[in-house]
Amino acid sequence: MRKKFVDKGANNEQMAELLEQLICNILDDSRNISILAQLCSVSTVNHQQKCSQSHRARDQPRDISKNEIIRPRDLPQVTGLSRTNIWRLERAGLFVKKIRLSAGACGYRRADVERWLEERQKVEE
Repeated sequence: MRKKFVDKGANNEQMAELLEQLICNILDDSRNISILAQLCSVSTVNHQQKCSQSHRARDQPRDISKNEIIRPRDLPQVTGLSRTNIWRLERAGLFVKKIRLSAGACGYRRADVERWLEERQKVEE
């Protein structure tokens, strides 16, 4: 049966038939069913643990004091403004211009953001 899988001339119907036979052979033995059930439960638990760990890490505040580029998700921590307010200010031309880091990432120069904050404090005083 393994030789047919390796055969590059096998079409999708033949491969589906072979897979069906293989699954039927595995499921015919009750020991295999219990092993599969255990594997599924272990993999589900591991997946849930990994997901919850990644969510916790993403939600934790990061130390951004030494970064030269500030990512948009970190701006509220630096400015004290919500992401929505920052977006509105940026759209109105009243906030620092963002720089494109890659096709899917942008950021703000720390020096520009700090200068903007200082200018806002001067105006309010």
